[in-house]
Amino acid sequence: ALVVEELRAFDVRLPFECSVSGFNSDWWCDGSPIRGRKYFSIFRDGIEVARAEVDPSSSDVREHPGTTTLKSIVKIEFFEVREDFRCLDVGRQAVALIAAQFEGLWMTALSTVAGGFWRAIGWTETLVEGQPSRPSFRFVRAPGSQVDGQSKLVSGTGDV
Repeated sequence: ALVVEELRAFDVRLPFECSVSGFNSDWWCDGSPIRGRKYFSIFRDGIEVARAEVDPSSSDVREHPGTTTLKSIVKIEFFEVREDFRCLDVGRQAVALIAAQFEGLWMTALSTVAGGFWRAIGWTETLVEGQPSRPSFRFVRAPGSQVDGQSKLVSGTGDV
């Protein structure tokens, strides 16, 4: 079973462990945390298998057709499955765990290289207005829908 842990960001560095191989260090180790963002690590049997940075109140809604009446949208800014765990259904399960934290809300992820992944897990592709080279993938989890019963959230436990 996968477990998602919401990490506490520090003022000067992102909350991810940079010594863990198999992740893009430019995404997870360079730069400072952004106020209001949520950071998640996903574990299987104590091993970190995926990471995400989420903006729970992105104002990018005007870029996404069909969401212009919304004031905000939950945007997955960065999502990555560790190299050794790709193509093993970890990505789908990890995204489901993250989506469960924002039940009933519109979610989006912009991707220019992982469109096959987002389509494969059932997200709907839309084009960003005026920018056909920036595909966007949207998903809404209906209120009351269940996530895999073997998954659980550990919230606010600090860093990895």
